[in-house]
Amino acid sequence: MGQSIRGFDVSDAGNPDLGQSQIRALRVTLPVVSFQYQLGQSIPIIRRSSFLGGIYIASGVGFAIQDSREKGGDVLQTENVRSWCGVFEVGARYRWPSRSWGIQGNYREYVLTEQGPGVIYPRFRSYGIGLFVIVQ
Repeated sequence: MGQSIRGFDVSDAGNPDLGQSQIRALRVTLPVVSFQYQLGQSIPIIRRSSFLGGIYIASGVGFAIQDSREKGGDVLQTENVRSWCGVFEVGARYRWPSRSWGIQGNYREYVLTEQGPGVIYPRFRSYGIGLFVIVQ
C-alpha cells in the first residue's frame, strides 16, 4: 500500500509595482492544502527503482488571491479577485541515500471556482524544482 502525505505550501508570484514602461502589474498568492499519494511506492515494478519510486500525485484545495492593476494613460484600474481553487499536482522526489533530504520536481495546476467577469486568469500552472527535508 502506498504512503500518503499531507502538505501545505504557499506560492507567491508576480510584479506588483507598475514601472514607467509597464501596462499591467499582477500578483498571485496561492496557499494550498493537499493530499499526496506516493504512486511510485504502490506499483511494484516502479518501486524497485530508487529514482522512479518517488513519483507522486496530489490534489487539494487552495485559495487564490489575485491583485491586478492596469494603467491606461492617466487612469489606473484595480481588480482584486479572491476565489477558492482546486489543485492537481504530479511530481517526483529523489532522496539521497542515507540522508534525510533530497531533490524534488513537480507540475501543479490550479483552477479557480469563480469564473466571473473580473477573473482575468481562471487557471494557473506552475513548475517547480527544489529541495525537500524529511522531518520525523
